[in-house]
Parts: sequence; C-alpha cells; structure tokens
Amino acid sequence: MDFSGIWYRRPKAITFSGAADKAEAQHAAAEYTAALEGFLALVPSEKWINLPSRNVLAGHKPEQIRRAKNLGFLLPRTLITQDGSRLRKFWKECRGNVIVKPLSSGYIERETPSEDSLIYTNQLKEEDLECDEEIARCPTLFQERISKTADIRITVVDNEIEAVGLLVWFVDSCVAMDLGSRPLICYWMIVLDISFWR
Repeated sequence: MDFSGIWYRRPKAITFSGAADKAEAQHAAAEYTAALEGFLALVPSEKWINLPSRNVLAGHKPEQIRRAKNLGFLLPRTLITQDGSRLRKFWKECRGNVIVKPLSSGYIERETPSEDSLIYTNQLKEEDLECDEEIARCPTLFQERISKTADIRITVVDNEIEAVGLLVWFVDSCVAMDLGSRPLICYWMIVLDISFWR
C-alpha cells in the first residue's frame, strides 16, 4: 500500500477484555501495545507527520514552553508548582490575573465512561489560593492570564501551513459545535500571510 504520510492523532491506550483476570488482561494489552508500537517503528521516519517518539517529548508543556521561547515567542509568566506559598506569591506578581491548566491532557477516565470528565483551562480565583491540600496534591501549571480575542491552532506539514481560529462563544461566521454541557466552541479557517516564513 502506497501512502505519503501518517499522522498519529490522540491514540488511546489498548485495553483487553477477553482474559481470565485483570493481570492477564493487562499483560495482553501490553503485548498488543508492544506489537503495534513495534510495527509503527518500522515505518520510515520521513513518512511521519509526528513521529510517536518525538510526539511524546513535544507533548510535554514545559518542553513546549522552552521551544516557544527559543523560537522567539512572547510568553506569559509561568509557574509549575505544588507549593501554596509560591502560588500566592505568583498570584500577587501577576496582580491576580492567573489561569490554571493541567500539565497532561486533563481527561479523567473513570470506570463508568459516562462519568468521564475533562479539565479545561480556568481563571484562578482568590479563594482557590487557600486550598493548600489540593494545591499539594499534584504538580499544576499556572500562567499569567493574557487578554486575547481567540486561540489559533497552526498545523505545518512540509511546506503547507494551515491555521484555525478557536472561540468559546457563538460567532455568525464560524462553524459551531454543540458539545452538550461543555462550552460552545466555534472554529474558522484563517488565511495567513506566510511571506515571513520564506
């Protein structure tokens, strides 16, 4: 089969239900995972849009922040901590304009799929600063909140650059997606002046 490229997009962990007990199911899932990853490792690196081994590294927010800084992007002040006193100091330095976001995907998978939940980026409230026990539970990413009109997602494949704007409220000129109890998210294509890339 001839193909020009592979995009490995948000893979889910392999699960296996046809085993006698949980330990055997975990072993079988690990074997399936090893087989799949071994097969994918045979694909020449030039065929990958996002080589899985590099994708893992690029998926870490601290690495993304460092790379963006090295590329010359202006970045908001950032703190990763479990320390309530450091967070309160950061809050004061940012004059209370602080957002909180998960370091990982923010997706919480529960035993009952209908109870799964997703953690969105949120504005940190002053009362949140007093929850030292919750702050200490796990490392969390805090950033100075920057006023914005929209988020922009840019995808680069070879010499093709595509940009999509993203809003969390309804705008007539965008495609709206009703996500039930989640916010209304609107997407639209953006035409980039990419002369500076050349």
